[in-house]
Amino acid sequence: MKLHTCDDLVIGSSPVSLFAAIALAKEGRHVLVAEGDTDIGGVWAPARTGQQTVADQAPHLIDARPGVYEFLSDELGLDLIDVTDDAYIAYANPLFGERLHPYTDYWLFGMCADENREVFRQLSDGGASPGLIKLEWESRRAAAGQPEDREPVIRYFKAGTGEFVRSLEAQLKLHDVEVLTGQRISTLEVGVPGTGFVGHSDGAAITAQSVVMNGHAFPDTIAHTDRSTDLEWTSSDAHSLIMTVDDNTADPFFYAVYPESELIHLAADLSYGEPIAPLRRTLVVTMDNRGLIQHHGGGHIPGLILQELQQSGLVAPRARLVSVDLHSVSRRSITPESRDHAKQFDGVRFLESRGGLDRSLVLLSEFVSEKPQASQPEQATHIL
Repeated sequence: MKLHTCDDLVIGSSPVSLFAAIALAKEGRHVLVAEGDTDIGGVWAPARTGQQTVADQAPHLIDARPGVYEFLSDELGLDLIDVTDDAYIAYANPLFGERLHPYTDYWLFGMCADENREVFRQLSDGGASPGLIKLEWESRRAAAGQPEDREPVIRYFKAGTGEFVRSLEAQLKLHDVEVLTGQRISTLEVGVPGTGFVGHSDGAAITAQSVVMNGHAFPDTIAHTDRSTDLEWTSSDAHSLIMTVDDNTADPFFYAVYPESELIHLAADLSYGEPIAPLRRTLVVTMDNRGLIQHHGGGHIPGLILQELQQSGLVAPRARLVSVDLHSVSRRSITPESRDHAKQFDGVRFLESRGGLDRSLVLLSEFVSEKPQASQPEQATHIL
């Protein structure tokens, strides 16, 4: 077993974890990132298909929160393109009229957020008018302290998530952040004399003064003095279909959310603005688990998904399916009780990883303002 020593151990390599690692390294600290997979980036890491082509493994949307695009372009040197006019919400509900609604109807996107979806479904089923539903959304935003208007412009990486992850790797090297892949931290010892923490994986032991984790990247067990506690979590599977279709007549689209579909959750055109061939497009669709359970026995799911994309007008009626690759990822989410148990230890900091990359970047500014502290009794834990 190899021994490593650092000031800060960052568990997991989602973008927000890597941003935190870079921020700590800029303070002159020795930072080590431990990632259980062979690639860094979490769900933002590109997927390799059976045809050996690299593609985004899921649709992503980076919302227009203050300073987010400036950070991505100025700090990371990423080339962003405006995709506002080609992002949609697809509703098959007659209450909202036409099936495709543009991103500029921002309140409809607000309805699709996990914390809002059930509320608005009940309002819709109860016969509430679109005006009343929009009013409810605005009141919920006001109660959360969010601004009433937001510039309805969204931008995305011109070269996809592969470019994004490469820029993060360059920043990690620039600031001498050590990265260990294939090393999932299974046990975290806390209160270790002289070091503070020791993280254990199958092939390494890592001593650190502080530990950064998030709700999807955390140890299985926390060992403290004579007692060990197994953390609890829920697990879910995310399934994406990367589909190549022959289609040269439908207008390009960037992103679409399907709140009422039994199969499709999100869809994106990976060849947006840059087709891989004159007649060919690459699409990625994340699938709703309810639909997978309902259609679990059939290999006809790709055909059903293509048919639904055609019905909503995102793919031409005569489009032909050329190839399909299934990409599945299992994801753990720590329970609130285990999160509270972990965060009680001085020197453990949790990153907020819900709400998308844009939300995480806004919260990161709070993390940067907090100076990392070595393990000391009775000291408050910083939580984002």
